Parts: sequence; C-alpha cells; structure tokens
Amino acid sequence: MAGPLKTRSALNRLKGYQLALKKHKIEYNDELVGEGDFRIRGGYQVMKRFLKLAKLPTAIFAANDLLALGAMQAIQKNNFHIPEDFSIIGFNDIELASFVYPPLTTIRQPMQKMGALAVKMLLKIIEEGEFNQKKVMLKPKLIIRESCKKNK
Repeated sequence: MAGPLKTRSALNRLKGYQLALKKHKIEYNDELVGEGDFRIRGGYQVMKRFLKLAKLPTAIFAANDLLALGAMQAIQKNNFHIPEDFSIIGFNDIELASFVYPPLTTIRQPMQKMGALAVKMLLKIIEEGEFNQKKVMLKPKLIIRESCKKNK
C-alpha cells in the first residue's frame, strides 16, 4: 500500500518492497500495489479495492501508519480479522499505532536523530557557505506488536 507515487518517500518505499520481494523470490504483482494519499481515508479506499480481488492478499505493508489504520478499518468493517485473516504492518510508529486494536506492528524511523543531523548539516551550510550533497542512511527499527502473524 503505497503513498502518492509522485513523492520520493513513496517511490523509495515501493522500491524497497520490490527489492524485498526479489530477495525472497516472490513475483511482483502490480495488482497488489495500491496508491493512497498517506492518510487514513487513502488506506481505507485502497483496502476496499484489495478486498474485491479474486485472490485476497494475506499481508499488507502500508507505506505509513495512517494508511495502515485505514486498511485496518476496512478489514474490520468487512468482517475480517487482524492478524488471523490479514497481517498488517505500517511505517513511522505514530503514537496512535500502539492504541488501536490490535496494536499495529510498524517500522520506527529515528526521527530525533534525523532532525539532529538535518540541523547539523544546515548549520554547516550556513557557517561554510557551501552545500556538499551528502546521503545519510539511518537504520529503522521493527516494532513488533499484535497486527502480524505467520501465514499458514
């Protein structure tokens, strides 16, 4: 479940999804990729489309937690259960993720560290007067809660 594919973050997360599929020798299926708007409503709408597929997916990876929350609502309103019928994982670890039922498994980004590095880089640009583009990769952390279980 992707965000708007015109955004860099949505494209990067989609590429990560495709690489993970390739690594595990799973064929990419365009029908199983839905573009939302990084909001709860977007996740709800994409999940409603997935629920109409002839062969339902067993797991949903949402590009952010809001999409995941919308998907959870669509799943539950259609009398399916999480994680028994669908495992679902989000991205960002917003505060609400641990308060929904079942609590959402998600990927936490080191936001504080990202902010500190951004400020440090900005101050260096201001002090030195020039910008040297630098790619910085920070390691996210998987936060395991109750929205996922192994598929039989």
